[in-house]
Amino acid sequence: MDFLVENEAIIDFTTGVISFKTPETAEDKWWTRISPEKRANTDTAAVTSQHVNLPPLSSVMVTATCDAAPSGCVLAEGNTQLLLERGIGIARGIVPVRNGTVELLVTNFRPEPQHLTNGTKIAVIVDQYTTTNASLMGTARID
Repeated sequence: MDFLVENEAIIDFTTGVISFKTPETAEDKWWTRISPEKRANTDTAAVTSQHVNLPPLSSVMVTATCDAAPSGCVLAEGNTQLLLERGIGIARGIVPVRNGTVELLVTNFRPEPQHLTNGTKIAVIVDQYTTTNASLMGTARID
């Protein structure tokens, strides 16, 4: 487990802030305080809106569409299947959605170039109400 996952880091790309959670108990974790109805609303897919070539061992900002996501800031979670099968990961963080489009940081962890076709599911968008239930203990500024 890496440092960011272990400390439940949330990266807010709009303000350049990383927030960390210091869990005391399992009940203190933010997702356990979310109602089941809101947890069920975490299946909005973000799919690529164009063909994207990913250079080896690099990160690229990719435009994705997510028609069912609300406008405003939402939490984007990476597609685990894409990471495990192809070594392509998404930076988990808070991103703005405007008119159904979102910019996501996509990383190719493999030493060879890869291609994402138009319509590839690269992330899951968690609706904005879910992220308001997070209790964050400390923040750090990204410069």
